[in-house]
Amino acid sequence: MRPYVARLFTILLLVACLVVVSHLVHRINADQGPWAMLFLLAALPLALALLPKMKRRDFWVMLVAFITLVAIAWVQSRGVGHSVTIDIHAPHGDIRLVDPARYADASTTPSRIPFRGVNDIWSVLSADDTPCTVTWSEGPTVRTTLAQLMPERGGPEWTFPPILITILTSCLIILSYWAYRFGKELAIRSPRTCTRESAALLALAGLIIASVISPPGTWLSNVFLSRPDDWLFFETGARSLLNGNLWLMPPPGGVELWSPLYVPVLALLHVILGPSIHPVLVVQFAIYPLLVPLGLTLLRDARSALRVAWGAVLLGFVAIDIELHYAWHLLGDMVPLFLLIALIRAFQRLASGLVLGIIGAALYLSRLEMIAAPLIVLFAARGERGWSSRDRWCMVLVPFAALAFYMARWWIQYEQWRPVPLWMADTGHLPLDRILQWQHIARSIRALLGDYSVLNEAFQTRWHWLPIHVAFLYALVRLLAARRMGRTAGLTLQLFGYVLATRLLSPAVGIYGHRHSLALIVLELAFIGLVLSDIRRGLPSPRSRATLSFGPREPHGP
Repeated sequence: MRPYVARLFTILLLVACLVVVSHLVHRINADQGPWAMLFLLAALPLALALLPKMKRRDFWVMLVAFITLVAIAWVQSRGVGHSVTIDIHAPHGDIRLVDPARYADASTTPSRIPFRGVNDIWSVLSADDTPCTVTWSEGPTVRTTLAQLMPERGGPEWTFPPILITILTSCLIILSYWAYRFGKELAIRSPRTCTRESAALLALAGLIIASVISPPGTWLSNVFLSRPDDWLFFETGARSLLNGNLWLMPPPGGVELWSPLYVPVLALLHVILGPSIHPVLVVQFAIYPLLVPLGLTLLRDARSALRVAWGAVLLGFVAIDIELHYAWHLLGDMVPLFLLIALIRAFQRLASGLVLGIIGAALYLSRLEMIAAPLIVLFAARGERGWSSRDRWCMVLVPFAALAFYMARWWIQYEQWRPVPLWMADTGHLPLDRILQWQHIARSIRALLGDYSVLNEAFQTRWHWLPIHVAFLYALVRLLAARRMGRTAGLTLQLFGYVLATRLLSPAVGIYGHRHSLALIVLELAFIGLVLSDIRRGLPSPRSRATLSFGPREPHGP
């Protein structure tokens, strides 16, 4: 087996171990079972950081661990399994939720009864005293209410069935092995070259913090997913996708999504982590800080002081504006942030047109209004000799294939050709003539810059964005005075202008808080960092007579 194949299969075996353990934890339905999932989740970033340094023995260790866990799952599956049916006696009529999973114990405690339904009924908007009847196959019948099904689990009592002790021990051994390997290979190096290790430590820190906020003992708690929350649509779409509805027809919740790519991402997380919502939210909390090391790849040639300061500002933005607000919700607003940085980095490295096209297609499917982003990349690449004509065709044709796929789905569903779900009826969005009024545009600009109270008094002004805006204006004035900019900074500025224009035309600005500004702030930070890095490399001074144009290709790291 070739070394790179062995490394790939080692990671896949670790993920497969997590899938098996998640299945066992949900089947056993014990409060302390998710600790096993936490052990493997902590091992995953450590193993990914060691990917270039993996050895053959790592593969064999993970193969033995996987076979052991599969054997435990087989032994546990030989026992009696119970399925559960929940009848909700709503005011307008009964709703039946059938859970196809099999559980080892038919619990009569309401909070320990798995509730995997998504409420799509307007007459039941909260977990109230609506009566429910829980029926276990080959077990008792329990009469309870919605409110009694939803309390948080993880009380002071600790129960450890023998099979759970075996699972916890096995997962702890796997974590100890990868922690030892990571500690043995870890070396203190320059900030320019430690991105992989820093990303692993940052993800591990995020995982630990998330586990403190939401302890593993509570991960199996029921969550009432109800209208009018966005997560109703995404969670319904993910479950529909897992049930074989690959085209998502009809659309989840009856509303077309602006972030269709988030549905398969959420479905993949459920495949790995099981049907519970809390593990998915914890993983999201751990993933979002990875925007910092990804962004730092744009500044590989900058001074260490600039990289540290820029990374600290980006980390503060992630912690304050993403983690504290959106990490605990099933929202697709963060996927485009990663793809935007990845697109800029691929452009900076002169990656192949196929790579740029794939990222552009994913960016379009992550936020449909980013439909013109691949064309912006193609425009910014004009005159660059690093790309052949084939590369330029790939930059356009691959995103066009994604557009054709989405439009074909739209035609099958509605018999219309439409690249974005604009002007959906009965959504409370503003009409187009109101959006194009100058007064509304001025208020929208104020809101997008952080003063959302001008559109909705329920939201607060985000004053901590002001220094970022000031630094962005300084960088822009510096470039205008010099009348010359690097290609990557030029692409970032064009993407910023395009995202700002799409946000101003959005019919929902001011409804969902500062979610509409996240991409703008990330692009501002990227532009500031790139310009400061260009100044470090000798950007022309304001006295230069050079015309405003894109500069030559910037040097970049590996």
